[in-house]
Amino acid sequence: MHILKAIFFYILISSCFLSGMLVYLFTHVSVDFSILENYDPGKYSIVLDDSGNELTRFQLDRREPVSLETISPFLIQAFLAAEDQNFFDHHGVSLRGMLRSFIANFTHGKIVQGASTITQQLIKLLFLDNRRTFERKFKELFLALIAEHQFSKEQILQTYLNHIYLGGGIYGVEAASQRFWNKSCRDITVAQAATLAGIVQSPERLCPLTCPERSLARRNSILYRMFKQKKITLQDYEFARKEPLGLQDTTADCCAPHIKQMIAQMVEHVAGKKVLYTGGLVIQTTISKKIQQKSNLIFMRHIKHNQKYTDVSVDGGFVIIEGACGKIKALVGGKNFYESQFNRVTHAKRQLGSIFKPLIYAQAIDNGARMDDICLDEPVTLELNNTQWSPRNYNNTFIGPVTRAYGLYRSLNTVAIQTLFTAGIDSVINAAQRCGISHDIVPYPSLALGCVDATLLQAAAMFNCFAQQGTYYEPYYIEWIKNSQGKKIFRHKPVERQALNWFGTSQVSAALAARITQLQKKQPAGNSLNAFKPGTLIGKTGTTNDARSTFYVGATPNYTAAAYFGNDDYRSMGTHIFASQTVMPLVIDVLKATDGACKDYFKYHPDLQPAIIDEITGQKTDPDNPQAIEILIPRA
Repeated sequence: MHILKAIFFYILISSCFLSGMLVYLFTHVSVDFSILENYDPGKYSIVLDDSGNELTRFQLDRREPVSLETISPFLIQAFLAAEDQNFFDHHGVSLRGMLRSFIANFTHGKIVQGASTITQQLIKLLFLDNRRTFERKFKELFLALIAEHQFSKEQILQTYLNHIYLGGGIYGVEAASQRFWNKSCRDITVAQAATLAGIVQSPERLCPLTCPERSLARRNSILYRMFKQKKITLQDYEFARKEPLGLQDTTADCCAPHIKQMIAQMVEHVAGKKVLYTGGLVIQTTISKKIQQKSNLIFMRHIKHNQKYTDVSVDGGFVIIEGACGKIKALVGGKNFYESQFNRVTHAKRQLGSIFKPLIYAQAIDNGARMDDICLDEPVTLELNNTQWSPRNYNNTFIGPVTRAYGLYRSLNTVAIQTLFTAGIDSVINAAQRCGISHDIVPYPSLALGCVDATLLQAAAMFNCFAQQGTYYEPYYIEWIKNSQGKKIFRHKPVERQALNWFGTSQVSAALAARITQLQKKQPAGNSLNAFKPGTLIGKTGTTNDARSTFYVGATPNYTAAAYFGNDDYRSMGTHIFASQTVMPLVIDVLKATDGACKDYFKYHPDLQPAIIDEITGQKTDPDNPQAIEILIPRA
């Protein structure tokens, strides 16, 4: 009996002490929401183009707070459905949510699940960090109770909606509405309201600017919650689910979004995300605003044109680099960044097909071959992995004896296989790696057909060696980064090396230029190809099996450009679709529009001399011969 009395007395004293402490804290401790209003977002970082003009900025996007009365009721209901459906019924803490969270966390021995109300989220935004500890959680709970005692529900909700982080450096629903749809948050639709509410769970993974597919799925989940909680009707739900994200590019950027993403990723690696958005950095890039804008327009024009001829969704990439140094002047990673952030220039690995063949011919010449050699274009069968392999030309015909030059620019597969064996497979693989294709390459005879995966940027850098006397220049897009004090915290270190024998690249380049010259003769007046004089342009097409991908790489002495069209799931684009019709005109149009691209002539190795030969027989011939081409041969 005495023990029970002691326990009861202890509980009574403890309860009185705890109650007294709570009364004291509730009357003497306050929460100051004005800390958010006075928050300094820091200084934005500026990105410069190659002429020192502003290309874009990285900054925290904050605007004047809006009152709760001017916020769309749909938006309020969406946030309540997504984050705290009982917001107006609790006192800052959800006991049911806490119990559910406690069981999960106790089971795992650590905090794995939250039960934060909107009030708790606001407290964390105001005063606490993101560490998942019991101490931080206790402070969050306690301050949430204080805030609910001190402020009305409307004040708490208004402050929360004005300052919640919504990804991409954007804080607050008004800033997000303006950024995503160029409208005030009072005018947004039910679907747009659900989009904003869906971001809060994971801003980096669910922001529609960077992850539209995930954002759309999350939006639809919020819409379903709103319907189940009877915040919207079935008709509203079904209509909103069909609404596209409808993002608008409301920024004044002159920077293509895929390029901006690349810059952000690199700078975050060097200086960190916080410094990128608030540290006042100056980032000098290699990007030409003029070339980038032209590339964007020309790329979209050709994408839309080619979409007419296929049932699959055509996408692709384009890049142009300054040949003598590897500076990226413009890059288009896809047709719609808001639908897909996948960068098809830097990350899409595709079989290169025939654009790989010039490398094989260059190595064969290094091993004693010549472009006027006669090769036999005839059926061939090889043993490959215990199976018979009989490669054919794209039109399933064979010509017979032809020059090696003819075999190159007509992409005859049987001639390419003979040339691969002349060069040596290991020699070709080593050359490819020196030219920037760094991953493992399988030493199969199918290498002659371009059965090697690489990105479009790697393809451009490889082909650039033929325009730059065999020298490889690693592509790059940031020259230097300065901090807010003007000190350089990063400077690019150029990577260049002699990757190919100049003698061999000259012979191959001349053969490719001969092909361009022949194409020019067949073009109607006014065609873009005719803007280039003979000797000022080389290029190679590549179309993989079933037209799954089409490539073209073209180069002048000043610039090298590459383009790819295809479907992201690697489906065929259809029959009778070739690179000469799809991506070649795109590259030609950009090179034509680029200042200085048509003025200079290629320089060839001094130990070579021009010779006019019959492209089939290899014999010297008259320039008026329809089969006449000019190639380079060793001086006698």
